[in-house]
Amino acid sequence: LATEVVDAAGRMATIASQIETVCRRLAALAPVMPAPTMASILTDSTTGLFSSRFLECHIARQMDVATQRAEPLSVLTFRLDPSLAVSAVVQQAFAELIRSQIRDTDCPALLAPGIFVISLPATPFRGGVRLADRISDVTARQAPLIGAGFGWRVIEKRAYHTPQSLLDAGLAGPMLRPRRAA
Repeated sequence: LATEVVDAAGRMATIASQIETVCRRLAALAPVMPAPTMASILTDSTTGLFSSRFLECHIARQMDVATQRAEPLSVLTFRLDPSLAVSAVVQQAFAELIRSQIRDTDCPALLAPGIFVISLPATPFRGGVRLADRISDVTARQAPLIGAGFGWRVIEKRAYHTPQSLLDAGLAGPMLRPRRAA
């Protein structure tokens, strides 16, 4: 499948540069999700999601692409209640719920015990809020053990953000609670 057209007429160096640009953009947009059994510095051994170290590097690439293409980039942070954050079973269940609701281009990671972060390329603030609501609804239906025992926060990348300040902004300030079903 081809999603990009590269004109083959012209200098070889120009064609190679265009192909390299396309490859870099695609690599920055869609990380390969690690297998749950993969044990390395790229993944968290409890949840099978990406590690915080990987996320920091990947966010830097995503920020470069978002800036070059003038596209939004948002970060969605979930924080489990402290009583739930100590349970590996709860963290695994929440990680599976997150995996079931995100796109292939989204990058979920466990930043710290009980703190999940998802980078959302080509997604404005409002799209991040919709995803947070969707994950909250699924959690309420499928994981009664977790229920509404978490908060969330969405931050959209601004020109002044660095990778670390974008992740830090997702942890700063109050976390919103899931809506209660009426």
